[in-house]
Amino acid sequence: MIEKTMYDLPRADTYGGLLISAGKKILLRKPKGNFGGYAWTFAKGRPLPGESAEQAALREVLHETGYRAEIIKPIDRVFTGTTSTTAFYLMGPLGRQGKCCSETAATRWVDLEDAEKLIRETVAEPGRRRDLEILEVLAGEIERLPFFERPATCAEDWKIRPLPKKRRQIALDIFIDERDMRELRKGHFPLEMEDHWFSWFDEPVLHLHRSWTGFCLHQVRFEPAEGGWRAVSAWVNRNPEQYTVTDDEEDRRNIRSLLEDFVRYARMVAAEGPPPSFLSEGLNLAMQPNYLGSPKVVSGFLQTVIEAAIAFVKHETSLIRVWQTVWILGQQVATGDEFVRMPGWHTPQALGGRLCQCFALHPEPIFAEDLAYSVSEALMALFLKVRDMVLAFEEDPAAEWNPHALTEINALHEWAVTVFLGTNDLLNRGKTIDDFGWQRVS
Repeated sequence: MIEKTMYDLPRADTYGGLLISAGKKILLRKPKGNFGGYAWTFAKGRPLPGESAEQAALREVLHETGYRAEIIKPIDRVFTGTTSTTAFYLMGPLGRQGKCCSETAATRWVDLEDAEKLIRETVAEPGRRRDLEILEVLAGEIERLPFFERPATCAEDWKIRPLPKKRRQIALDIFIDERDMRELRKGHFPLEMEDHWFSWFDEPVLHLHRSWTGFCLHQVRFEPAEGGWRAVSAWVNRNPEQYTVTDDEEDRRNIRSLLEDFVRYARMVAAEGPPPSFLSEGLNLAMQPNYLGSPKVVSGFLQTVIEAAIAFVKHETSLIRVWQTVWILGQQVATGDEFVRMPGWHTPQALGGRLCQCFALHPEPIFAEDLAYSVSEALMALFLKVRDMVLAFEEDPAAEWNPHALTEINALHEWAVTVFLGTNDLLNRGKTIDDFGWQRVS
């Protein structure tokens, strides 16, 4: 008969933690020198005298991976390896990763498929078999994990960028009770493509990022208060290429609204479950290679137009070929023949209207319901703007391609991506293509 601890974990020789992220990634560690024949494995170790199973597991996870962690639940199973038995807790990371011990050569967050590939590199057959068995059990635990038991988000859950040097500190006075603070500590992982925010908590700071670009817009600092916590200050982004708000009061309102929205959303999802679009349509669309909700995909077809403009100035292509390229791209984006469109956005009224506004287009009424026309005209406007910028660069004797021309063109490129994604109101409010032009160096 297997004995169990007070937390219902089976007794074993060693105890460990299976770390999962809010993005359903798994943390593996690579032992130094592939010790014991292990290529990639999980954090575990023997308890010290007087240590409980949970204390030993948390200590080993911190020691071997560099992560402070929280226990989500025990795994009711004992796994047999080469020389010992191991019982595990399912865990989530807390905050930034610290320094690993000398026994760990590397750590890596991976999905289930990649985890299996890495584990199969282990040459010790009993250990490989055990870790594959652990992975199978872990996959089931992740699939069945309810939302209220989700792990906290961490920096590695999303492709994020640090707060730029152009920043400003503002004072805040926002009270958060203990219950709501627990939700904020969990962070916010975008469950829908229309969700524009990702947040993660590194005691005592909440980091707020735009999900599309990864830009960090706010870092909110909390202090303990009677009955809960208080947001007392924040660093706010003041890089105009990333964030256009410059008014401190507007930032205070935005931060308060965001905190309220995160808490309200977490409560709603905990009570009603994740939105259906996340579980079905939204997730399926996001997995498509040519999904037009992906900044990478949008950036790619806009890059084609920018490169055509540069080639035109160099007399490497003709205006007819450029127009053919632009027309074909317009048809592909509008019809969805080559790209996967975002429901509700890729319509003449939504995307078409935004393009007319931002690219200063004046379509005839006959084209009001023709999205391909608006897309093609916007792409042609982008071509003409880049062409004019390159021509102006060539007439500026003090200018160099890198950094001067490249910086100007990249800024235009990034703005155009936000317009096609529908995020420009948040990142570049009020900016149109007329706001771009060559800034003479000499």
